[in-house]
Amino acid sequence: MSAECSCLALQNTVVRLGVEFSIGGFTFKRFTVNSPLDYLHRIEAPILGLAQAIDGKSAGFSFQQKIAPKFAFGEVDPALDLCMSIGQFPTGVRSSLKVGFQFESEIPNSGKLRQFSVVRIAGSTVLATGNHPLAGKVVDIAGAILSVRHADELELQHQHAHGPFTRVHGIIPSQAPTKLQQHPCETGSE
Repeated sequence: MSAECSCLALQNTVVRLGVEFSIGGFTFKRFTVNSPLDYLHRIEAPILGLAQAIDGKSAGFSFQQKIAPKFAFGEVDPALDLCMSIGQFPTGVRSSLKVGFQFESEIPNSGKLRQFSVVRIAGSTVLATGNHPLAGKVVDIAGAILSVRHADELELQHQHAHGPFTRVHGIIPSQAPTKLQQHPCETGSE
């Protein structure tokens, strides 16, 4: 790995952060000085708004900012809500269906595949969404840049930072606060 430098957080640098992510006062992820977050800037930021907040800054820069849904986990897209009959699932899967069950399906009218999560089962109706659990939420971030270094060749090839503190994937735990909106199949509209 490359040595730390007095670099700015720009393309092809690895940024080490102490940062807290919260929504409505509930902290859902915290990275500290002893357990920081390293990521390859402008390539694998946990959320776009965080990368924008620290772009061009150096070690020691502190930040506190509200990130709009568009620059966090996206807006809620009703087109990504599915109302399905339990009979549409393979026979061997039906008995395993429960809230949180994930499956890949085609986005209606697009032909593209996406990961969906079951959010509710009502009788023989399965409600699922392809939206991120935190879509539509304003995310508060607060923290500081601990260090910035040049990414090494292997990190650039792999498109992510290497090392003990690289945990961008899976940053959002399942206990993050979500508010389930009424699903179109429950209102009688599609």
